[in-house]
Amino acid sequence: MRVLVRVVITGVLVTLIAGTGCASIMQRGAKEAVERGTGVKVDEDGNKVRVKTNEGTVEAESSKEKVPSGFPSQFPIYEGATVKNSSKVTSPQGTVFTVTWEVSDAADQVADFYKDKLPANGYTITNTVESGGQVSMVLENNGAVSIKSEGGKTQIAAFITSK
Repeated sequence: MRVLVRVVITGVLVTLIAGTGCASIMQRGAKEAVERGTGVKVDEDGNKVRVKTNEGTVEAESSKEKVPSGFPSQFPIYEGATVKNSSKVTSPQGTVFTVTWEVSDAADQVADFYKDKLPANGYTITNTVESGGQVSMVLENNGAVSIKSEGGKTQIAAFITSK
C-alpha cells in the first residue's frame, strides 16, 4: 500500500514537471511538500523523477513528444499517430507505460487495426468493450488499449505493464 501511495505521489510530480507553463517555483514547492510530508527523497532531472523510499525506488518520466524509454518494441503503433502524452513509472513491482496518441482516421478503422495487430504482435485480447463510440481492449497480463473519437480526431491510449 505504501508503494502505491508513493506511485500516486510520483504521478502528481510527473504531471507538474511535464505540465505546460509550470513554473519552477511550483515544482520546487511540490517537491519540498512531498519530501516533508512523506519522508522520501525526490530527485528530478528534466522530465524524470526518482522517489527513494525504504521499500525501494520509484522512477517516473514523461514526454509530450515520444514514447518512453523501454516502451515495448513489439507494441503496434498506428501509422501516422502523433504522441500527445506519455509516461513511464518504474517501481520494485514492475513498470507501467502510458501513451496517448492522436490520429485523423476514424475510430472504427483504428480499432480494427488494433484488433488485428495486437494478437499478431504477441498480445492476447481477453475482453473487448464497445460503447458510445469508444472501444476498449483488455490485454492478458499486461494492460489495455482504448480508442475513442474526440474533437474530430481519434485518440489511442495504451496502458502496458511489464515486470
